[in-house]
Amino acid sequence: MLLLFCGAAIAQTLHHGSFFAAAISSEYVIVAIDSRASSDRAQPNDRHCKIQPLSESAFFFATGLSYVLDRNSNVVLDAGQTAKIVFDQLRSRNLDRVAESWGEKIKAEYIVKKIRIRGNPTIVTGFFAGTDEAGNINFSFAKVDYRSSGLAITVERETPGSGLTAPLLYSGHAEIMQEFMSVQN
Repeated sequence: MLLLFCGAAIAQTLHHGSFFAAAISSEYVIVAIDSRASSDRAQPNDRHCKIQPLSESAFFFATGLSYVLDRNSNVVLDAGQTAKIVFDQLRSRNLDRVAESWGEKIKAEYIVKKIRIRGNPTIVTGFFAGTDEAGNINFSFAKVDYRSSGLAITVERETPGSGLTAPLLYSGHAEIMQEFMSVQN
């Protein structure tokens, strides 16, 4: 599997990173995420929206290598666009199913387009938040990881809490995120 990512891999610019914090309650989902898009070929864009609306009752965001451009600045992979396509095709509020399908599609794009992978074993994580048919909050996420046996997908669900028991998720440089998460309103 590793050979697919070497040699004839397309020249690319990987956009990655993202600091985010999310709280998942039985009544709401709150997400704060940085707005910087960076690449090795252009100045950072500090006005890039990383939250992709999927419908009136669902949205998506991602961390990791979620946006890839070729040498001519053509989009090779866009995790947000892929999430919207998968969500629209499935027409399902089952976010576990949407997350799994998204993970499979992203995995296939990395393989078919021979996108190089460097560094961290978790390549990209896609987060899906929304309500089901009964109006209950759902929060599912899929990780695409590189393993010695190839790319693997893991789908998880975060169970909403209430009030101060609402689960908090965050990603970024640990000391910065700990400071951000410790701020009390």
